[in-house]
Amino acid sequence: MTDMANKTSVHLERSGRIGYLVLDSGVEDHPPTLDIGVLEQLREVARKATADPESFRALVVRSTSPKYFAVGADLEALRAADSRSIMDWVQRGNAVFAEIENLPMPVIARVEGYALGGGLELALTCDMIAATRDSLFGFPEAGLGFIPGWGGSFRLPVRIGLSRARELFYTARIIGADEALAIGLIGFAGTRDQLDRYLTETYGQILKNSRVALRMIKAVSAFALPIDRALLAQQEAAASSVCLSHGDTRRRLEEFFEQRKERRKAK
Repeated sequence: MTDMANKTSVHLERSGRIGYLVLDSGVEDHPPTLDIGVLEQLREVARKATADPESFRALVVRSTSPKYFAVGADLEALRAADSRSIMDWVQRGNAVFAEIENLPMPVIARVEGYALGGGLELALTCDMIAATRDSLFGFPEAGLGFIPGWGGSFRLPVRIGLSRARELFYTARIIGADEALAIGLIGFAGTRDQLDRYLTETYGQILKNSRVALRMIKAVSAFALPIDRALLAQQEAAASSVCLSHGDTRRRLEEFFEQRKERRKAK
């Protein structure tokens, strides 16, 4: 799949023993989006964060934008995909997100603004999600003729239960932070200042505890969820191929781009 002009970049920052995996769209008021190039950057930065096992005690995934955490796949890249290349796209994304999920340290998503589609899937790889109260969450894929393809189809049911997850998948409904908190999708919602204070307190509590114990807790507690993630990732890839081979998905994508063009003309 050929990457388009996606300017999103990923880099690693440090504040003491806390690492920050930072998404930067590179364009003011433009959301970070994820294509194959950005996925590879995510993989590289995640591996860099664990290159020295004594380096970071926790990792925070965040965006430079106060309006967008990430809005998922680069639709321009998806537009160029076919039923074969979409399987590689889904498998690569699943492999990268699995690496983030399995990092040997607590990982926290700090969400401001929109976390949609693949952006929400990225947040779901984290052990904890904390957000500002004006943040928005959802999986709009069904409206475009797709399914969540980077682990969302199984991570969301694990997080909030199958019935609630299906309701969000089926309706493609976008929910606010208060509802996300009520259903257990996120663990904290507040103002930006409240979010920063909450995270500072959380970091302090994590840093007081044994690094080895936290690593072992993360590894052992994963067995409480006996699902075959590799098999489910393959099923996501196969289902994505079926969706993209169907004319309805192509029609929905073209309608989306036409509507976006009209909105831009109207501005």
